[in-house]
Amino acid sequence: MVTSRRHDYQGMGGMLIDLTAWMLNALQQRLDEKYNKMLCRIIKKKTIANAVGDAVGAVFGEMLQEMELKHGQRIVFEKGGSEGMGEYERYRRNRTCDALGYVIPNATIRLLGEIGEGASATVWKGKVGSKVVVVKVSKLGRKRDVVREWKGVEAIMEKHQALPIPRYYGCFESVNGQTAAIVMEMCGEPVSRSEGEDEIPAAYREKVAAAVEAFRVAGVEIYDHANRNTLVTREGEIRLIDFALDVDRDMTGEA
Repeated sequence: MVTSRRHDYQGMGGMLIDLTAWMLNALQQRLDEKYNKMLCRIIKKKTIANAVGDAVGAVFGEMLQEMELKHGQRIVFEKGGSEGMGEYERYRRNRTCDALGYVIPNATIRLLGEIGEGASATVWKGKVGSKVVVVKVSKLGRKRDVVREWKGVEAIMEKHQALPIPRYYGCFESVNGQTAAIVMEMCGEPVSRSEGEDEIPAAYREKVAAAVEAFRVAGVEIYDHANRNTLVTREGEIRLIDFALDVDRDMTGEA
């Protein structure tokens, strides 16, 4: 009898712990929503007070809500989804992506964490079902930089499909028209964390040289060739990223 009561107490204790955890999680989500809305109101008041105008304040409010990306958040591409999710539609249909089967129709991407940051965008690791992808989202006021980068990628994909680059699934524009995101495959890790070219491991130097030579032969300029943008796949193959990004123009914000 004593043993039975002890089990009952333990079972009730587990249920109380689960219930408490659920309540705390719900409370945290509610607090996050209230904090975000409060921040939006503050930004709107400041822009109006500075005579920038109500329209600008509203845009900043929308941007804040959309750009406050965090771990576990879901973004819906090709529109759809539910209230509270960031929604994007394809910026422009890419024939090469479609022909090669590089499409993510009506995909919901769950963000797994931020993996990088540049002058014009933040880079997130995400997951679509079992597929791991990279989502490059423009920063506030830098949408044109991401779209311009995509146009460079698009032009290269159409003419030089054999180049050592990742699979690109397209460029998408937010429903409110304020941000853009490039989605591509997660194809590997940098060959070296060092910026120095000599730090490339000996095992990959010939392959990296061959990848760069392939771009030269194709007549394609690599704008940002660095170790962090030189990836190696699980199979030991080299992939170059950020090759279509003009670093000087990106840093100055010119379009």
